[in-house]
Amino acid sequence: CTGPRWQGSGRSGSERVALRCAMARKAVAATFKTVVVANHTHALFRESGITLLRSFPPIASRAARVLVLGSMPGAMSLRLQQYYAHPQNAFWKIMAELFDFDATASYVARTLALIRNKVALWDVLAACTREGSLDSDIDDRSIVANDFAAFFKAHPHVQRVCFNGAKAEAVYRKHVLPHLTTKHAIDYLRLPSTSPAHAGMRLADKLDAWRVVPLPLASNPKERSRA
Repeated sequence: CTGPRWQGSGRSGSERVALRCAMARKAVAATFKTVVVANHTHALFRESGITLLRSFPPIASRAARVLVLGSMPGAMSLRLQQYYAHPQNAFWKIMAELFDFDATASYVARTLALIRNKVALWDVLAACTREGSLDSDIDDRSIVANDFAAFFKAHPHVQRVCFNGAKAEAVYRKHVLPHLTTKHAIDYLRLPSTSPAHAGMRLADKLDAWRVVPLPLASNPKERSRA
């Protein structure tokens, strides 16, 4: 096993190597567990002729301080392999306004703009079945959550999680939060969905609610909701 040198730990060289190896094995085991669960669920639904949808890897740098979570990418996003690819989804318009970049820029340029501003993107679900693109069509029996313990370990500076809509918050609280332990406080915020399905709210009002994303983090994070 290889890894960064640990200075001033008081451990011998062999002890440091052993500890790094143990940490690496633990990380691999966590990833393997998620894959096994997802594959098992896929096998069960494949027997019924149902396709299991799989979400994307996160877009994040180690310096990320804010994590924006959806539930599961929509049909167009899955087809294009891009977060929030539907042209009527307001997500990129809102992010462009908040962080002063071109909403019509390439996908790579837009994601890099978020990374520069220490914002990460991911979805709560690693896999599920769903007819269409609506969150309400997700079959709760098929849900496999992403490995957030590994994510927060790899991104230790995340202090705020913003849910893009009520479904993302609901599945996180049910399938992730009860099993999650972190060493630092996280500020949870439910924001209005940017989906075109949430048409009852004006874009200007959604933008106003989403202005919490780039603001300085609260000194005493606590769980809150905005909708």
